[in-house]
Amino acid sequence: MKTIHIQRIRQENASIKTQVLNLLGWDEMAFTEFQQNAGFEYLQEMFGDLELAADLPYHKAFWSWWLMHWTKRDREFLELSGLLFQNELESFYRDLHNPISIPFQPHGIIMEETYSSMMHKLVKEVTK
Repeated sequence: MKTIHIQRIRQENASIKTQVLNLLGWDEMAFTEFQQNAGFEYLQEMFGDLELAADLPYHKAFWSWWLMHWTKRDREFLELSGLLFQNELESFYRDLHNPISIPFQPHGIIMEETYSSMMHKLVKEVTK
C-alpha cells in the first residue's frame, strides 16, 4: 500500500512538472538548471559562507527537501497561471521561486545529518 502511495505522489509530481514545462515553454535541461541554481542561491542566502552550508548541496536529504517545497510552489503556480497573460508566466514563475523570498529553512534532521558529515570530514583531516 505504501508503494502505491509513493508511486501516486511521483506521478502527480511528474504531471505538475510537465504542466509547468509546457506553460513556460522550457525543456527539461532549462528547468533543472534553474531549479539547481536556485538551490545553491538559497543556501548562499541562508548560510553565507558557513562551513556547514558547503556540505548541504552534497546531501540527498537537502535536495529531497528542496524539491518537495519546489513542487508545492509549482502547484501554486499552476493554480494561478490561468489568471496571467502568457508573457507574464515566466516572470511570475521566477519570482515565485526566488531564493531570497523563500521563508523557510531545512528541517533539523537535514542540518544534523550535514553537521555530522562535516564533523566526520574534520576528524579525518585532523587525524591524517
